[in-house]
Amino acid sequence: VKQKLLSLAITEMQKEVAAHPEDARLRLQLSYAYRAVGDTKDALDEVKKASDLSPNKEQILTQKGVAEWDAGDVQAARADFEKAYALGPQFQDLAAYAAAGQYGTGDDATAKATLQEAFGTTTVDSDILALAYYRTKHWQDLIQLWKLRIANNPSGDTYFGLAAAYYVEGNKAQAIATVNKAVELYPQLAAQGKAAINQIQNGK
Repeated sequence: VKQKLLSLAITEMQKEVAAHPEDARLRLQLSYAYRAVGDTKDALDEVKKASDLSPNKEQILTQKGVAEWDAGDVQAARADFEKAYALGPQFQDLAAYAAAGQYGTGDDATAKATLQEAFGTTTVDSDILALAYYRTKHWQDLIQLWKLRIANNPSGDTYFGLAAAYYVEGNKAQAIATVNKAVELYPQLAAQGKAAINQIQNGK
């Protein structure tokens, strides 16, 4: 049902784009829809067209960078993230994108300097940084990010997120301990916790 709804949404957005081909916002929305169904190529094509129509729009640049990264071009992603940050240096979230691109290309020192300058710390709660840490196997940075999320917004989801970070690091014992902590704090998650522990123990 979800796939059918997404396909219908894409068809309708394609009609809108065809009717208004110079509208960068519509093309960006169509790019989002393609990404939602895993169509990396068309997502990148549409966001590139949106960027051609509006070359200095920070949001379009960051989404173009994400699409490029998904397509395997990390260098291009970094360039777009850094351009977006240069256009809007007052926006901290753009600093996080720039740092993510720097991590993605292996330039950890510059990434940490970017975060330190913008946030006053290198431990920052950001979805794009979480993705960068995961893709580059910066497990300790990913773990610290989830610990920060727990400190700022404790919930079952944040504890399970931390458990997942420990798991991908290879620390099954700490992953299970974190799940148990989540169940202790949120007893209504007992069944979910049991299933998660089974998955951890079975290496899934």
